[in-house]
Amino acid sequence: MLILGFDVPAAKAVRVGNFLVERYPFLEAFFICLTLSVQPHVEKDYGMPHHVLIGYLFLAVAVGTGMCFDIQKRMCALIFAAQLFLISLTIQSSPLRSEYHQWTKVRLFARNLGLIGGYVMISGGVNADRRSGEPKTKYLLRYGRIALGVYAISSAWLLMNSEEDRKALIIHMPGGGSIVMVYVVAYVLYGLCIISEFEKIQMYRCLFLQLFFTTLLVDGDVKYWMRSHTKMQRWPQYHMMSRNIFISFQLWILMFTDTQ
Repeated sequence: MLILGFDVPAAKAVRVGNFLVERYPFLEAFFICLTLSVQPHVEKDYGMPHHVLIGYLFLAVAVGTGMCFDIQKRMCALIFAAQLFLISLTIQSSPLRSEYHQWTKVRLFARNLGLIGGYVMISGGVNADRRSGEPKTKYLLRYGRIALGVYAISSAWLLMNSEEDRKALIIHMPGGGSIVMVYVVAYVLYGLCIISEFEKIQMYRCLFLQLFFTTLLVDGDVKYWMRSHTKMQRWPQYHMMSRNIFISFQLWILMFTDTQ
């Protein structure tokens, strides 16, 4: 498959993607550790007691270990997806710190939804080795695609409603104000096509490329987000950025494996 002009061997690409995606739970645990150590209002931020967050941290390490060592990998991926869903709901329902912008929660929830979709599809066996004869779970693959599609559509909705996100895109990407409409239309198109499974491989590829450049140019300007109305701190912004990075890695896997 051609990616950015390079002919990428499918088997090697999937191995690299699996290696990275299977280790994201460790990165999630790392950011939770940082949150516990540097933020005094962690319970208010996450809507969880301190000891529950510690349990979340250890469970993330456990499922990451399971995926890395192929110990009930598919079950571990599903458990981690459930973890992300749980923490997303609790953050949505908790009062956000006063110095954070209201759209921070929406951005976080949308990106977690994208991650959830990818891990649900991994749990469904999208990247299972065909030679092993391991069956794929079609309903999990279907739910995962829906979550990824909703993530893309949510990204479009966020751009339409969040002035801060529109401003960041206009400042960091060429095209001025018109780039916002291009992004909105593209996100909606990707989402609808992924949900309906119409040209889904091409949509994975296009969404991967769009996320790659957006994460690099927009999310990667950490100083901008620290100065903006969102008042993002350095490590929370890195955490936010990591979500899109690993959604990109998941899309990388799906480009080569989601062929049914």
